[in-house]
Amino acid sequence: MIEKFKQKYNITSNFQVLVIFLAFAITGSSTAYIGKLILHELHITKDMGLKFWIPRILIIFALYRIVSLLVGALLGQYAFFKEFHRKSLDKIPFVKNIYKS
Repeated sequence: MIEKFKQKYNITSNFQVLVIFLAFAITGSSTAYIGKLILHELHITKDMGLKFWIPRILIIFALYRIVSLLVGALLGQYAFFKEFHRKSLDKIPFVKNIYKS
């Protein structure tokens, strides 16, 4: 499974895989924390139902991409994360059409 991952994204070493996994871990934790702070500042709480979950999902979706590129750049893996997000956005039909035009 790791070899397939390395091949798909042109990763050259197991150390690079370790750094990328570390970047994913930092990104996920940071995004959740920053998203929580943003929702708190906007006075949006869990007891608001969909008025909480919809903004939370949208904020985390946008933040995740930004934070992962920043963390990836700090860890020397910017090219990987740029390609990773390009490939993941290709799977969303309306987004694919927007940035390719």
